[in-house]
This record gives sequence, C-alpha cells and structure tokens, in this order.
Amino acid sequence: MELPKSYSPTEVEDKIYERWENSGYFNPDNLPLPDDAPIFSLMMPPPNVTGVLHLGHALENTIMDSEIRYQRMRGKRAVIVPGTDHAAVATQARVEKELINSGKYKNPRQELGREKLLEIIREYSENSKATILKQIRKMGTSCDWSRLAYTFDEKREQAVNEMFVRMYNDGLIYRGYRVVNWSVKGQSTLSDDELVYEERQAKFYTFKYSPDFPIPIATTRPETKLGDTAVAVNPDDSRYKKYIGTEFEVEIGAAQPLRIKIIADENVDPDFGTGALGVTPAHSQIDFEMKEKHNLELIPVIDKYGRMTERAGKEYAGLKVLEAREKFVNYLKENDLLIKEEEISQNVGTSDRFGDVVEVIPMLQWFVDVNKQIPGRDKSLKDLMKEVFTTGLNGDASQKIKITPERFEKNYFNWIDNLRDWCISRQIWWGHRIPVWYKWAISNFQDTTRLPDGQVSNENPNPPAGGQKSKKLDITYFVHSATTDNENGLRTGWNGGEYGEKGNKQNQELREAIASRGDKYDMVFCSDLDRARETAKVVFGESGVEIIADPRLRECNYGDLNGHHERDFNSDEKYYIEHRHPNGENAYDVEKRVREFLDEILEKYAGKKIAIVAHMYPQRAIDVITNSKTWDEAIDSDWRKNKAWQAGWHYEYNQQPKIWDLKIYGKETFENIKNGIKRIETRPGKPEGAEKYWGDFRVGDVVEFYLSDEKTDTKIYDIAPIRKVVTKITHYQTLEDLFTNYKMSDITTSQNVEEEKHWWQSKPGLYERIEKYGIWAFELGEANGNKGTEATNNDSELYVGTEAPTGEGWLQDPDTLDTWFSSGLWTFSTLGWPASAKATAGKPEKTDDLEKFHPTSWMQMGYEILFFWMARMILMSGYALQEIPFKEVYIHGILRDKNGKKFSKSAGNGIDPLDMCAKYGTDALRMSLISGVTPGNDAKFYEDKVVGFRNFANKLWNIGRFIQLAINNKQQTHPQLRSDGGQATNNSWEAKTLADKWIISRLNNIIQEVTGDFDNYRFSLAAEKLYEFAWHELADWYVEIAKKQGDGNTYQLLTTVYLETLKLLHPFMPFITETIFQSFEADKMLMIKKWPEIDEEKINAQTEQDFKALQDLISAIRSWRKSAQGGPGGNVESKDILKVQIAGGGELVAEQKELIDYLCRTEIESVEELAEFDLEVDEMKVKLVI
Repeated sequence: MELPKSYSPTEVEDKIYERWENSGYFNPDNLPLPDDAPIFSLMMPPPNVTGVLHLGHALENTIMDSEIRYQRMRGKRAVIVPGTDHAAVATQARVEKELINSGKYKNPRQELGREKLLEIIREYSENSKATILKQIRKMGTSCDWSRLAYTFDEKREQAVNEMFVRMYNDGLIYRGYRVVNWSVKGQSTLSDDELVYEERQAKFYTFKYSPDFPIPIATTRPETKLGDTAVAVNPDDSRYKKYIGTEFEVEIGAAQPLRIKIIADENVDPDFGTGALGVTPAHSQIDFEMKEKHNLELIPVIDKYGRMTERAGKEYAGLKVLEAREKFVNYLKENDLLIKEEEISQNVGTSDRFGDVVEVIPMLQWFVDVNKQIPGRDKSLKDLMKEVFTTGLNGDASQKIKITPERFEKNYFNWIDNLRDWCISRQIWWGHRIPVWYKWAISNFQDTTRLPDGQVSNENPNPPAGGQKSKKLDITYFVHSATTDNENGLRTGWNGGEYGEKGNKQNQELREAIASRGDKYDMVFCSDLDRARETAKVVFGESGVEIIADPRLRECNYGDLNGHHERDFNSDEKYYIEHRHPNGENAYDVEKRVREFLDEILEKYAGKKIAIVAHMYPQRAIDVITNSKTWDEAIDSDWRKNKAWQAGWHYEYNQQPKIWDLKIYGKETFENIKNGIKRIETRPGKPEGAEKYWGDFRVGDVVEFYLSDEKTDTKIYDIAPIRKVVTKITHYQTLEDLFTNYKMSDITTSQNVEEEKHWWQSKPGLYERIEKYGIWAFELGEANGNKGTEATNNDSELYVGTEAPTGEGWLQDPDTLDTWFSSGLWTFSTLGWPASAKATAGKPEKTDDLEKFHPTSWMQMGYEILFFWMARMILMSGYALQEIPFKEVYIHGILRDKNGKKFSKSAGNGIDPLDMCAKYGTDALRMSLISGVTPGNDAKFYEDKVVGFRNFANKLWNIGRFIQLAINNKQQTHPQLRSDGGQATNNSWEAKTLADKWIISRLNNIIQEVTGDFDNYRFSLAAEKLYEFAWHELADWYVEIAKKQGDGNTYQLLTTVYLETLKLLHPFMPFITETIFQSFEADKMLMIKKWPEIDEEKINAQTEQDFKALQDLISAIRSWRKSAQGGPGGNVESKDILKVQIAGGGELVAEQKELIDYLCRTEIESVEELAEFDLEVDEMKVKLVI
C-alpha cells in the first residue's frame, strides 16, 4: 500500500482504532505470547462522569497508554483495565447546579425528592460516561474493553458493601459523634482532603472573656467563642504557667455560663497572638482532639444550616454566622473586653465542589478508624499504610512500593502522621448507600394496656416477627385547594386564606372525583383554618358524614412570616425542621401536635376510615409518623404531586410507640445500662394530670439514655446515647415492694434496700412523691433483631450486611459513602474481588484475574490526588488482600498555560483536547502533552506545541512516502525492493559508508537511551530524543544522503532505520506510526511488534565523532552560503557551485568529498595550509571562493 500524498488524521484514526480493537490484542489473553510471558497490569484512573474529557484526562491517557504500548511491545501480557468513576459529590453538585441554572428549580433535592433526582443524575452520568468512553478511544488508549468497570456498577457495589461489612465486623468502621467538615451549601460532610484553601483577608480579634479573666485570647472566629470550654497555653510559657489546671466560670451571653479550664499543650505557639488559644471543641478539628485528651465539654453553637444554636444564647440563636460575629464583637466592645482588632491574611477552608466556607461541627457520622489494631494482625491501618514504603507490607520486601519521584514519600509520611479517622458518610443521594439498616426494636412488641397498681401489664415474651397492633386507623389525606395567597407565592400559615376561581374549581373537581370513585369515609377531620374548612365542606358536606375541625391539624405557624412571600423564608426548607419560624413553630412542633391528634382519634375511632383535609406540614408530619421517615425524607417527597383535586395520600396509623430520653448523671450507671448489667430503670410516680409522667410509658417504647452533666443538667451529646426497649412495666406502691420483686443488682449499685432508701430520702421531694404516688419499674431489653451484624449490645436494631435484611420495618441509612471509599478498591474490585478471593486463614487466596494481575504493575496519578486516592488504595488493598495495590506509582504534575496559569473556564484559557485532535491529529496532541512533563512537576501546554508536533507527524509521513517512491523507482533495477514490505525489512543491507555506519550507530544509541528512559518513566526525555533523531538526524541527514548514495543497499538500510524509529515512536504516536507501518507490512500490526533490540556492536563512538565533524563542516558551509545569498551585497546564487579550499581535513574530507560537494553544492580542494580562511570548524580551516 502506497501512502497518500498527505496525512489526514481525521480519515485514518477511527479506522485504525477499530482495527486495533477488532484484533483483540487489547485483551492480554489474546496476545501471541508464550504462556509464561510476564504480566504488566495497569488500572486506568477512572475519569469522573461529570462532563467531557479535559486536558488532565488527555495527559493521563497519553502517559498510561504510552507505558502500556511500550510494555506490550516488550513481550508482556500488558493490560489497561478501563473504567469511570461515578464521582458522587462532584456529579450531584454538577447536576443540581444545572437544574438550578435552568430556572425550573430552586432546591432540586427538596422539589424532586430522592428517587426523581437520582433518576436525573443517573441519566446524566450514563450520557456523560458514554461520551467519555468514546473520547478515551479517540485518544488512542489501548484498553481492554472487555474488562470495562464503573465504580457504581453492580459488581463494584457488591465489593463496596463487602468491604464495609468486613471493616465493620473488625471494628474498623464505627458510627460516632465527632466534629466533621460540613458544607452548609451542599448539606454534606467533606473529608480533610476535599478542602480547598483560599487566602482571604480576615479580622483578628484579641479579647478577654471577662474583665477578671487573666488570659487574653485572639481569634478570627469570635462567634464560636460562645462554645469555648478551655484555654490552651504552652506549658513553658512563664506568663500563664501558674494558671494551668485552674477553671474559671465566665458569662459572655451563651445559654449557660462557660466553664473555661486552662490546659497545657506543647503545640501552642507562645509567640503567635497572645500565646493562648481559646479551645472550641465543637468547631475545630484540633480543638476536638484537645477535648478528647483533656476530657473537655462539647458545646455546639453552630448548626448544619450555618446558624447559631440555642446553646449560643438567646441573643444569638437563629442568627447566621456573620450576623452573630458582628453582634458578639459589639458585645465585646460595649463591655470593654475587646483589646484590639487587626487585618490579617488567612487560609480559609472551602468546599471543593460547592465553593462555600466549610464549617466544622459535631455530628453523628460513619468513620474508618485508622488507629485501631486490625484483629489478628497486630497493626493499625495507619501502620499498614506506612509499611509499604518502609519495610514492605508485613515485613515483606517484595511488598514494597516504589514511588517516582522519591520526594513524594516524605509528603506521604507527613500526611499519614497527621491522619485522622476518615469520615466516610456523605449526606448526598448519588453514590453507594451505606449498607446499614435500622429497625426500631418496638416493632417486636405488642401494644399493651396498663393494669391497676401492683399488677404487671400484658406482655408477650415471644412476640411474632413484625409485631401485631390491636388498633388501626385507615386515613386518606387531602390538602386544601389553592388560595389566592398560594397563587401569588405567599405562605398563608395561620392566616385565613380565600379561594379564587382556581381554588373553587379544584374543590369541585375533588368532590366529583371522590363521588365518581364511590369513596366512603366514616369521619372527616379538617384544620380549623377557613381554607381547610371550606374544602372539607364543599367536598364532603353533602355526604352526611360528620366533619370535625381540629386546631392540631393547622398549617405550621410561620409566626412573623405568616402571609409572607416564599422569598422571605430560608431557601432550604429543612432549616425549619429544627429552627422555629420567628415567633412561630418548627417541624417538630407540628409533628408533636399531629401525633397527639392521631393518638386521640385512634382511641375513639379505631378501625374507622378517616379523611383529613389540612395543609402541607401536617401531611409531612403524618408521613414521618406512619412511614418512619425522617423529616429530611418527608420534605424531599414532593407533596405537590398530589394536589387537593387528585387522589390524596393513604396512610395506616397504629398506636405508635414513643421514644423517651432520660438523663443519666453517673458514668458508672450509664455503663451498667450500656452493658446490660442494670436491667431495671425506676422512676417515682407523678401526679395525674402532670404534662408527662412515667405512667405514660408503654411496653415497646424506646428509651434513650444520655450521659449528662449534673452541674449544668445538660446532655453530653458527643457520647452516643444508649437505646433500650421497655419490655415490662410494673407500678409499686413502696420501695420495699419494688425490692421484694427484683434483685438489687438489676436496679442499682447499692447493696441493700436501706441504703437505696436512704439515697431516695436524701433527694428533697423525691421520697415524698414515692410515698404518695409510688414508683414505676421499667424492665429494659434488647430487640429480637434479624440475623446480621449488630452494632453494639444496645444497638440491636441495627443491621449491617451486603444485602438488605429480610422482614418488614427495616430502613436503610439515607447517607452514601465517600467516593474515595469505592475508588480505594479500584485495583482489585476491577479484577473480580470479592468473588476472586477465597477466604483462607491468614492471607486470602486469589483466583482468576486477581491472581494474574494483582498487585498491579504500575499506577500513575497527579500529585493533587496523592492522598485522596493512592493512600486509600494502599489502605484497602493492604487490609483486604494483605498485599500492595501496585508495585510502582508515577506521580505527575498538572498542566498549565504558557504563562504558568491553571486552565479554567473563568480564566478564559481553557483548551478542549478534542478540538486539538480534530485540528492537528491525536498524535500531535499526545506528543505535545508528554513533551516537557517531568515526574512530580507541572508542565506548560499551549497550542503552538501541538502545531509543532503536527509538523513532525507530517515529516514522518513524508519520509515514508519518499522511501516508497524511491523504492518504486528502483524496482526494475532492484527487484528485492518492494513498497509493500516484502524484502524491505529483511536486514540484508550492509553499512558501507560513514553515513550508513553513523545512522546505524545512532539508531542503536537511541534504542538504548529511549529504552532506559521508558524503564525509568522519563517519558518527556524519550519523546524529545526521538523527535530529534527522527527529524534532525534521520530526515535532515540520512534521507538526504540516501538520495546521493541512491543504491538498493542504502534504501534497505534506510527502510530498516525508519521502521525501527516508527516502533520507538509508536507508544507516543500510535495512529500515524501504525498507518505508515502497515503501508510497508500490510499483514502486520505495529502494536504487537517486538520492541527494537540494541546491537551494541553497531554502536561506534569514533564513527559518530567523525560524522559529527562532517556535519559541523557541512552546516558551517551551508550557513555561510545562506548568509552570502541573502546578506547585503551578497552575490552568491543558490545554484552556484562554490569552490572551497579546506586545510586540516585529512582523510575525512578526502573520503567524504563527494558527499560534501553534493550537500553543499561545492567543489572541494584539499590543501596543506591556508594563511587566510573564512571559517574554522573543528580545526579545519575553510576558504570560500566565489
């Protein structure tokens, strides 16, 4: 096949890739290699399904494909396992942003609900994934597509769940109340590695808590000081040493006076600020660690909506952070507590995906414990992560990772040393849902009716699975029709509301719909607000059914915002779950009154079919109560889908067990309850008519015990509460009756009745209440859980498993896992784990692909995800397989523009790599990307580089065309030369001339150097050397010399050198090299040709030195000639033959006279001496005669 006149990448690239793919050679199992051929495996860093290929992806694909093509040509079973990453936070953030920008949604999560939003994200991600996979093909990446993986496909989901369960069972995953990074905008946690630090101007405030407080502190976050519990000073600071260990009580406007303990900490810098640090454990990672060390109190003053909590004080509760800051600073000024205020620059942590300033707040989340010992292995995950760069995993030197460049080992160890427990739960919907299910233990017990004093209530020691309920209401819920307020975007709240034409029409439509369906109801209840009464009257008034208005079904009281426009409310409806509207209610308030309403009508109308006509918030409350939803989930369900004139909602309401919370003041008692030692909880009776009293408990109710501070009477929220189930309730008239029926050890740590009686008598008023109202005994038990893993003996309603538990009543944890949890499994989940790893004692036995390809040979990544990804892959592989994930890792930098700036849309310097491919060819893009890239360092990229390598591609093409044309012209006189290959590459040539010997020596030198560069990942050096050799040695010199020599031997040699050069260039420029090569050897595929071997005998330093002298001479004469042609007064024409005298050339000039004359258009005369000369080159004197 003869090459066309010019190279058109767009015409050949897709065809060439299809040919490669159809060959099957991307799959290492199909390579024509012996069975014992070495393996080289590489897992593609999976690009996020958040859009399209960018320059970073293009660089990654170029590096990894260059490496895999090199290894394949070296005779290895080389494989790239391709895949994509669902990129949980990034993808959901992108989709939500696009939905908001479309103008159709303000809060997509709230308006669409979980399933609908997931459906939209899934469609987006699938489209994006398909596009990215096409683009990876466009880059020429030789992946084994039969092994394609996706971090969110079914197999990876199985792997993720299995890993979670194993780590949970080993105690390495736990649910704890700790401070986390929180994005208020994204309403989700973030890991430390997901923070982007931005330098911003800030005010640095120095102040004292009170006039008599001895130590001033300084901070940029004064509003958080409302939650301070200590001041940390350096133990060697003479100014403050005497205060260490003392405690002060200060009043600064918080809900309770602060108790500030002075603690010593060696990390406090005495020279920074005042040398003292106000410790806020609830809002600082470092301060939380101090809290753990010094047993400090935790006072959360900022909530997940970025507003101040009630514990910040009534003056601050509900304020935004910046509002609270201004208010608190004014308080400091007014009370002469502010010492100074100064401007500083500081690094502020922001969310990498949502862009907002991240708050540190305490929350109940899932964590990986990196410091706890792995059962049976005498080491922690952190130890495991260190071993791979020191002794080798488990002391095995073969299980040691090599990192290029080595300097990143130091960065890695610094990161590991400061590694905290990894928060893995995210409050987003797109991603692997945490494989944990909850089931209230109450479903295992029957509802009961208490009997008179002294008698035990009805109990069922062996209740049926799922429980039984003796009472039930059948409820259909309708929301009133649209009022004129609704039509104008107003929230009516507790105002009346009037119907316009639209609302009246909707009322009639609903009445007709119910009549046509023949729906019958025994009772109708409605809110007592006019709009609900009116709908109930129109719809049900003629049916004869009783309509009862009840104020407990009112809409949420928006307080000062009743009748206001929606824009006046917080944009996140979930804010009002916990926060009350100004002088109004929150969601919990509505739930409380609706629950009371349901309990009351259940007693009166059990078994009846009930219709309710009311509002949005009561409907959500019933959804929460009857369907065991959280308020977040109820809000995410789009209530507006079922408007008043449609079918309404159907609910079944049973007597719902209640959740009680009790404060426990003694840690010993708390631990006894937790460990099941204390089995009976006792409480004195309260008078009938009291708002709540212990007689309200029912069998099946859940009790949450909180360890509490007796001094402040506040719960210690960072210690998880203990949940127990009430299994039996008995009322006793006296303490003696109580202790007659129970063992002392079940009830109390006291040893006898008299001692216990004395304790009660010491509490004013309590003993009198017992004597008057008796005492209740509540027997505490665990739930009868399904088969599975239980969290602790007090969390038996929790199930952890790879699949959902059987039975009814289980609810899965709504959170999803950090993306890096699934990405951490990438090197082995893509190879069939866990199915491909047999459980054996000690190290798992590998099978199939996992056995063949793991540990993987090599991994490459940008330094910006070193800790995100590399460390987590090491953690996961070391834990699950007890082996390293890869043997070597190559770290590259990021691409920047010609001015050193990062590429970004906002900077206006973005370059679409696919545009470059279309314009200049993929090979030109690949070479421009790899050129200048050195391990661990950033590189510059600009379009002119691509233009230059496009020209290089054209040069390679033209060399091939020249050879083919020359061979065709010589066919009749040299029949062994054929342009379709034939004998063109049979090495039946002889290096006869200096030029022949030189080009062969240079070729072998280049093979040696480039092979060494590839082996040491000096990709840029290899590419640059090949560029120089192919253009400036092969094309510029030997091709020109071949024209002069012109014999068959020369073309044989030239063809050999050229095709070997194509092989060397193939990893970088696969499309054009394959196309040209197949024009010479039509039945062969360059992709699987053997990498050129070095023939060291052909390397001749003297030959190269002699030819270098010849090159210098020829170049000097050419340069002089060019200047004489174009210079002032120049009278040398390009066609003129110059006469040249050369002294000192010796045999070199004598032997190469014809070549010099040909290349320089000269007639050379060798002379002994030249008194005058125009040029001096390598001790040769040259006189030019015009």
